[in-house]
Amino acid sequence: MRGSRTSASWSTASRRLRASNLADFEFSPYVLRSECSIVSSPKKTRGLSSVSELRDQRQNDKYGVRFMSPKVLLGAIGLVLAVSGALYAINDRKFEARRRALQKRSEDTEKTLGIEWARLRDRLEGHMMDLAKPYVDDYISPKHKGWNFRTSPGLYVRAHRSATQDPIKLRSAILYGQRDGVAGCLLETHNDDAIRGVADAGAFAEQPWNLRRAYESVRVLDELWRSEVVAAKDMQLRVLEAQFDVSVRDEIPLALRIVKEAEFFLFVVDEELEGNSPSHVTPMSDLQRIEHPVRIGLVNMKSGELDARLRIVTSATATYPTSDEETRATIERQANNCAIGRLAKSKLE
Repeated sequence: MRGSRTSASWSTASRRLRASNLADFEFSPYVLRSECSIVSSPKKTRGLSSVSELRDQRQNDKYGVRFMSPKVLLGAIGLVLAVSGALYAINDRKFEARRRALQKRSEDTEKTLGIEWARLRDRLEGHMMDLAKPYVDDYISPKHKGWNFRTSPGLYVRAHRSATQDPIKLRSAILYGQRDGVAGCLLETHNDDAIRGVADAGAFAEQPWNLRRAYESVRVLDELWRSEVVAAKDMQLRVLEAQFDVSVRDEIPLALRIVKEAEFFLFVVDEELEGNSPSHVTPMSDLQRIEHPVRIGLVNMKSGELDARLRIVTSATATYPTSDEETRATIERQANNCAIGRLAKSKLE
């Protein structure tokens, strides 16, 4: 007969049982076996397995990215350079096409508007070159009396005699021409028609019209301008394209209209100072400050005939309100030019 167990004996036996049970456990990744088996399910993956693998790979990398090998890196650089080169070649071909197109437009326009302008230009330049020949004497046409040209639309230009010996030099000089006191004091006109609101009277608000503006407008038709197109870079070509469009659309038609409708052509040719060698040319800005011979020509544009030819030598005494040299020079030029204009006016009245 077994004796009854005390609480102390039960406690000892319980500890031995727990130790023996723990020794009997077997561990594996998925199953825990003992006297009572416990089964665990596999780890679940979120989304696609390939995405999960990439996510794990990034987590395992120290910086989150893998560096490319040298071969892969060189290949990528080569690809970028090849694409860049191809794009550059395409853009370069487009640019050259634009350049050739602008040159051709200039050449084609020269064969249309350019021919019309050349006929008018040669006629005007011929009068100036005739006036620059060795001077004979003053001349006023018998038809001049009663011709009130001062109130009519006209053209004006001024150049040094040395520039009138060659058409190329003359055209260059005209491009630098300015209206001055000779025209202002000789004509002293007011546009009465414009004041009364007569249609198109405002077209000749600048009376006489400076011929330089016509030469500027047709500059897009000559070889010198086309040479600028050949040498132009991208932004320069854009400017030249815009310049050509404005000239052909607006400026050249206006210039042709004004020249055709002008009723007189007033032009001034400055002689060099007496005593200077023929090769010496005093700048116009300095020459106009000094008394020197000036030739004035007046042509009736409707008949094409010379109306008057004058040679004037005069100057004026100016008053200087300032000691500034530039201001004094301007006053001297204006005073002398106005004296020339008023003397010419008195001879033509």
